[in-house]
Amino acid sequence: MILNSSSDKSSVALAQCRGYVFSEVFSSVQKVISGLFPNYDDLPFKPGLKVFLNPNLLSPRTPEEAVTTHPVFMEAVIQLLLDYGCNVVLGDDPSFGRNIQELYDKTGVTGLAKRFNIKVVTLQKEGVVKLKVNNAKVPEVYISRLIYDTDYVISLPKWKTHNLTVITVGVKNSYGLLPGVQKANYHKVFPDPYLFSEFLIDLFGAYHPDLFLMDGVLAMDGEGPAGGRIFNGNLIAGSKDALALDSVIARIMGIIPDEIDFLKIGGEKGYGMIDSGNIRIIGESIESFQKTDFQVPSVETVRLAVKILPGFLVNWVKFYPYINPKLCISCRKCEETCPVQAIFMRDKKMKIDYNKCIGCLCCKEVCPVDAVEVRLSAFFRFLKKIKKIFSGRRKKGKKKDEKA
Repeated sequence: MILNSSSDKSSVALAQCRGYVFSEVFSSVQKVISGLFPNYDDLPFKPGLKVFLNPNLLSPRTPEEAVTTHPVFMEAVIQLLLDYGCNVVLGDDPSFGRNIQELYDKTGVTGLAKRFNIKVVTLQKEGVVKLKVNNAKVPEVYISRLIYDTDYVISLPKWKTHNLTVITVGVKNSYGLLPGVQKANYHKVFPDPYLFSEFLIDLFGAYHPDLFLMDGVLAMDGEGPAGGRIFNGNLIAGSKDALALDSVIARIMGIIPDEIDFLKIGGEKGYGMIDSGNIRIIGESIESFQKTDFQVPSVETVRLAVKILPGFLVNWVKFYPYINPKLCISCRKCEETCPVQAIFMRDKKMKIDYNKCIGCLCCKEVCPVDAVEVRLSAFFRFLKKIKKIFSGRRKKGKKKDEKA
């Protein structure tokens, strides 16, 4: 989808949902769908339609950890599609390759498959096809054949922050349609966050799902997409335009969409709407979900600092992954996932070779116990302390002025 006309508006539907009670989730999903397709003739779901659902199944985590799309949310979407007479296929393909059954068991997918008697797939086992991408470094990728073997694809992202892309909702979840370890390997090709965001958008422009329905009832900010702070988002959202959806979520979190690289690049290339004037909000208002204490990833703070610091100080502002030995269980998933083989075991402890590490934080994504932490360089920590001291003084000075 390319939206070039300024007269085009993308719709984003927002519905409140205060918990994972099936009746409430189902009602909110219905509100989103009816908002996006107000006329029955426009509704794409017809009897016999083969629909592929692609949730965010990042790693084997329980629903309460807010890392993966919640099974009750998936259940509501499945039930809605079955009510329309559709045939449903559900699946994903996480970066790590072992014990897929554990992933499906922990995330609730196994139970859904049994209850609804639907097919659950691992994308790399369904075969792949070549997809041409308008990118100089990677002109083609292998993508799941399943997206061409089904009639309609719905992405079911989880509302989370992301250490590399700031947020992960519609656009980033589409990256999951690349089967196998190539997802991790492309971090090696594009170690710079901006270049990775550019590739992400080029890939999105080559192919993306037909519809995006976001689970934001329980969400994550801070050091996402795993190990961040869990909060009650109380939101279910949807759009046919992933950039518009992601832009709305950014605004809810107090982030200007233009400050997120992949949104800025995608908007400039015409792959969707990011300007609020070109986005029609249906249902609840954006203000209904805004808070004052949303936390962005540390990496985003570093990125913004790099933009304003003098060039000779830039190399002093860094972030890096650190494996906390007190939390690490030596499962070695980080080692398996690392695209540059920078992680190894020594003396029964996982270590990182920082001469090889490219800071992609794939290790953090797959760690099942949140043992991988994001550390900031000493100089940057010093800058943050200075900022905190001065901001505290400004607040005290303001209070004195108010009293006077």
